[in-house]
Amino acid sequence: MKTEELVLKELTSMGFEPTQVGDMGYAFNYEELTFLFITDDDDAFLRFAIPNMFEVTDDNRTFVLEAINQTSLSLKYSKMCIMSDAYVWAMYEHRLNSTEDITNLLEHIILVLFITYDIFYKSVSGEDVMSGNDADDDTDDDTDEKGDVLVDEENDDSKEDVYTEEEIDALLQEYMDAIEKKEQKLK
Repeated sequence: MKTEELVLKELTSMGFEPTQVGDMGYAFNYEELTFLFITDDDDAFLRFAIPNMFEVTDDNRTFVLEAINQTSLSLKYSKMCIMSDAYVWAMYEHRLNSTEDITNLLEHIILVLFITYDIFYKSVSGEDVMSGNDADDDTDDDTDEKGDVLVDEENDDSKEDVYTEEEIDALLQEYMDAIEKKEQKLK
């Protein structure tokens, strides 16, 4: 079975309703977002996206690029880009191997893209999404050159917006539970 057929069959069994979108692939909805399963002739790769997440204008381009950078530094697996010089897209590409559990893989891809969307919008709204592990900061000193405190660690809640592995696992479990509930409704 071709990858495209296998993925479409699995998305349908997960309760999604993929609809063909021209030559690009298939669209389906999750949590009020449109996801794309992008198809091409390369059966070795899976490509998914959340298209047109945010409009890019001359006035907000620098701000959007900073939000894309913050999001990219906060996550693994997904990437973000500006398509057609006008909209932010979140993308996930995965090279398949012969032993993939396609169900778990699709659940992971959808969850990671959803989290990418969430972190991007938190960044755009001004929330700090960085983990605090600045690679270029070689000191543990949270004071400026005058000795004034820059970060009050006892009252610093900026790290609350970063997803730890445990939080991602919890979100994945929540997502899997939601899928299971959807499946039960379909029966």
